[in-house]
Amino acid sequence: MNKTPDFWRAIEATYGMKAASVTWHQYLGAERARLSGRTRPTGRQVNMYPCPDKFGCGFDHEIRIWRETDIAAVPVDDEYDRCRVYKLKHEDIVEYEMDADAILRESLHLLDIMPGELRPTDFLYTYAAGSFSRDAGCAIQVYLTIPEERRQFCQAATGLLAMAETPFVFMSLTPKFMDTVALEGLARRKCPFLMMEDLVAAGDCGEPTILRGLSTVLRPQDTPVEESSPNNVFRREGDLWLLAFEGKTVHAPHSKGLAYIACLLRAQGRELHVAQVLAETAGVADVPSLGSAGEVLAPAALAKYKERILELREQIEEAGRFNDIGRKARLEEELDAVTQQIGSAFGLYGRVRKASDDAERVRKSVGTNIRRCLEKLTNSHPRLGEHLNRSLSAGQYLSYAPSSAVAWLV
Repeated sequence: MNKTPDFWRAIEATYGMKAASVTWHQYLGAERARLSGRTRPTGRQVNMYPCPDKFGCGFDHEIRIWRETDIAAVPVDDEYDRCRVYKLKHEDIVEYEMDADAILRESLHLLDIMPGELRPTDFLYTYAAGSFSRDAGCAIQVYLTIPEERRQFCQAATGLLAMAETPFVFMSLTPKFMDTVALEGLARRKCPFLMMEDLVAAGDCGEPTILRGLSTVLRPQDTPVEESSPNNVFRREGDLWLLAFEGKTVHAPHSKGLAYIACLLRAQGRELHVAQVLAETAGVADVPSLGSAGEVLAPAALAKYKERILELREQIEEAGRFNDIGRKARLEEELDAVTQQIGSAFGLYGRVRKASDDAERVRKSVGTNIRRCLEKLTNSHPRLGEHLNRSLSAGQYLSYAPSSAVAWLV
């Protein structure tokens, strides 16, 4: 049985959610087959319904009921009159919820955490799950957090460190909201941090199956924390990058070289064409061709780039209307990157450049950015710089291939 991270991401994203069946289908996506059997009607009706038209207003519609058979979804925030009233059936507005607590109870029992019941703590979205017996009967308390943002992860971890008896086990379902400051605090107090996706997998029908028992991952009580390998982190946080390797943590200002290296770390063991690295770091799915005599961007790829630009502009406008400053900033950053990517495909007077004209220039540019980055890393974090110098290869194809696999949080 292999890890099933998408299964746990789906539970994390929908924990506590109550919505119509069509909303569940959207949220669960590929995990719908495994998790649909865990959803159940609540006996209530929903008040809002997602926009039925993917090209419509994009906002939830209000449910209006005139008679038993006269039900409609009415747009309420459609400023541009892009939507209409949709007629629904009674079964369309039945409210459903997922019995995620049952899945978690089964998983906790597989891990021998007793009693395996989630009891709320003083911290939002964080629960006392029970205790695990280790070291000849010595029990350690287990806490599980299912946050909606990184700030809540940090508050729960630091709050428990201040109030709870240590050491304890701190768990989350996935690494999505991990906070490095909180992890460092947990490590200093010898409180292990574990993720459910590393310990429990899910079968075809969503039944939990153990991957690793707690006895194999928890250190003996008398083993110093420093002897175990810490999490290796290579992640951007705003304008800075957090880099942690072999027990040392540094921060570095954002640069293209760091973004290229992060892309290669995510693809550990695989070769990536330089064009693919450029596309991924710019947040674009289409890969421009570099190295033939053809055009840098094929017409179809260029059309998709332009379509993405239109989508980003609409999303930026929407984020502005809702005063979502963080989302707006991220979208504007992606728009700048995509715009620059298209701009680099055109030469003098707007003529489309030939790939053969740009291939060598792009290879040199990427290689130079990575080399400069490695020089700085070697000064600020010698072990990390030495490791990356040994493991990275550059050229038309780039790769990160260490002698033995290294786990990274990227």
